[in-house]
Amino acid sequence: MFHEVSTGLAKQTENEGDGILFPKDVDEVHVHYSCTLEGARDTIDSTRGEHQSTVGGITVCKAKKPLRLILDDSCDMIKGFQMAVCSMSLGERATFKIQSNLAYGSEGKGNVVPPDTNLVFEIELLGINKAYVRGR
Repeated sequence: MFHEVSTGLAKQTENEGDGILFPKDVDEVHVHYSCTLEGARDTIDSTRGEHQSTVGGITVCKAKKPLRLILDDSCDMIKGFQMAVCSMSLGERATFKIQSNLAYGSEGKGNVVPPDTNLVFEIELLGINKAYVRGR
């Protein structure tokens, strides 16, 4: 069952984390994630190797490795994604519904995300700074 984390962001926890370590601004995190358009089945982006895209006529397969990012103003992930990660504790796996105003808004994202489209992310928080989940 989803619950509201913040306006425009709802969360359903799949696996609880440690409940102790939570990322904050300027922390380095390592996550696995998959993203779909709300109401669709096809994955549009993923770190688990489930996603292929065509860029300039070339099919690109994403590597099966976690995303490493710094949670600050230079982070190139959408605001809703960053807010979602900051709501998680180390080791947690959750699904998030992100409203379009916290994603790509009325602009959309090329041919992949139409304007005013909500997104669904499945995120697993594997590491915060130097703390990591064992065996994942």
